[in-house]
Parts: sequence; structure tokens; C-alpha cells
Amino acid sequence: MFEMAKMLGRLGEVKDRVKAIKAELATHEIPYEDPESGIQITISGNKDVRAIHLGEHARAMVPQDQERALVKALNAAMDQSRSYAKEALQKRLNEEFPSVA
Repeated sequence: MFEMAKMLGRLGEVKDRVKAIKAELATHEIPYEDPESGIQITISGNKDVRAIHLGEHARAMVPQDQERALVKALNAAMDQSRSYAKEALQKRLNEEFPSVA
């Protein structure tokens, strides 16, 4: 019974730490630039888009191509943010709770 209480306490610690790490991710900005269109996106570690900049090449595109390029760049930036968050969370949990992670 004591072991179960100990495990539940440890689980509570992990949940609290995950919540704190996610809050830290919200402050981390990840730059992304699409190599084809030159669209630059700044996104947070929790996938909030902070800025979008259309370079010369993107501004010269016809609207439909511009929209496609923007969607592609946003999806890539979201993927990059998701990967960063996953790696950061795993790394921190492994450091702080090696027996749990």
C-alpha cells in the first residue's frame, strides 16, 4: 500500500513538472524559413504563431500560390514546434525523473 501511495505522489510530481515545462515552452520562439518561398515564421514551443514575414519571392506570387506556400510553411513550422516540444519535454523529464521517463 505504501508503494502505491509513493507512486501516486511521484506521478503528481511528474504531472506538475510537465505543466511547468509546457509553460516554459510557450516562451520559447522557434524561427522557421521555407526554403522555396522564403516565408519566415516565428512560432512558440506550444505552437502559437508569433510572426509571419513574406519575403520578396512570396510577395511576387499569385494569390493562390501564395496561399499554398503559406499553408505549407505554417504546417512545417508547426511540425518543427511539435518536434522541439517533444524533445524538450523528454529531455527534461529524463533529467529530473530518470526512473520514470
